[in-house]
Amino acid sequence: MNTEHIGKFIHELRKEKELTQEQLADLIPIGRGAVSKWERGVTIPDSSTLLRLSDIFDVTINEILVGSRLSKKEENSIVNKITLKLYDSNNKRKKIISILLLTIFAILILFLIYYFIMSYKSIKVYTITGIKDSIKYFDGIFVETKNKIYFRIDDTVSDDSIEHLTLYYQDENNGKVVIYSSDNNYINFIDYYGYDSYFDFTKINYIIANLYLEANYNNGNTDNIKLWLTEDYINDNLFKINYKEVVNNNFDVNEVKNTDSSILVEKIKEKFTLQNDNYIFEYKDKNSVLTYSYMQLLNNLYLTRINLRIIEEWSLNLSNKELTYTQYNNDNEAIFSFTYLNSIKCTFGSCQNEKEKIDDFWHNTYELLIK
Repeated sequence: MNTEHIGKFIHELRKEKELTQEQLADLIPIGRGAVSKWERGVTIPDSSTLLRLSDIFDVTINEILVGSRLSKKEENSIVNKITLKLYDSNNKRKKIISILLLTIFAILILFLIYYFIMSYKSIKVYTITGIKDSIKYFDGIFVETKNKIYFRIDDTVSDDSIEHLTLYYQDENNGKVVIYSSDNNYINFIDYYGYDSYFDFTKINYIIANLYLEANYNNGNTDNIKLWLTEDYINDNLFKINYKEVVNNNFDVNEVKNTDSSILVEKIKEKFTLQNDNYIFEYKDKNSVLTYSYMQLLNNLYLTRINLRIIEEWSLNLSNKELTYTQYNNDNEAIFSFTYLNSIKCTFGSCQNEKEKIDDFWHNTYELLIK
């Protein structure tokens, strides 16, 4: 398509009709400057204007676009060529669009694969229990991500005053490899991958399995306490978890309290999911998420409830049915704690609503295991 030929042809047609540029512009209608640009080969008319020019000059649109009058045979030939060009152009456009869509789809798939590889199991949360001679000395939490480790241990049970804590693990030769030391009765730190890291990220699973805490007391005594890390959460679910909704109905507290421990353990193993030698079960209760965990080593059943305001934790010793309750604030700081066996004993803080908390535990346990 030659714009100069088109412009000259429009100029010739206008002269044949003895029209000025302004008169032609008024007939279309359009600005006179546009006519001037056509005739100088600067621009060409749009589709609607071509139809109008065809009527005014009594020529076909093909003749205007070719820039000369055509015989019927020549026009048919040109029409066929234009049709083929349009067909080829359309096919080419379709191919380009198909290739573009396939490329976008491939990029999207690669991104999803990359995101899955980088995110799958990228967050692991462990609860920490410090045990020596079947006595629980410490509670804590261990969070592992690809770039950071969050580690916290609190002195929750021991009555002795701690002077110094040393976190370490035993290497393959039973050697002591120190990770962190503290002059307080707690350990709380964040570890960054590749930046003065406390943990060796390349052997983190071995370290977790061989972790110990050395506690030095101001009376000169020392305890080396094995730390048991129980996997509490890992982001390995491809889809959203549907938690079990528990309906609160009337229940008989004594029915579950007096149930033999071996029967409770059987029911736990039936309903809970086995994870790293421990059994886990989660469900929703109103606006809270509750997590049961049964630690076989201690024969303890734990219940943790988390809502927007507080964190509550119950621990039931299935051997003697002693129940321990601890309430935490949003900063995971213990507010108060009490134990219950034959009577209620407040062990920390200003305890409140003890009977309500005890009944709450037995109610949830009844709904889950007995009903």
